[in-house]
Amino acid sequence: MTLSSAHDLATAVELAAAVRTGTTTAVDATRACRAALHGFVSLEAAGGFGLPVDVDRSYERLIDALDVSLSGWPRR
Repeated sequence: MTLSSAHDLATAVELAAAVRTGTTTAVDATRACRAALHGFVSLEAAGGFGLPVDVDRSYERLIDALDVSLSGWPRR
């Protein structure tokens, strides 16, 4: 991933978090999303997923879990 695309992704995640939460706590939501996505991608790039389970499915579940989490994000 290039610096430009990494920045674009971060911007998209920030925007999605702000829209999904609809609050000024979007910074917290953005940090949670970025940390989860960065951690997953870093682990995958380092070969950290050695079990014979579909990594793409795990990623999709992570996205679903983030969606659920942001749906109930505190509005304070």
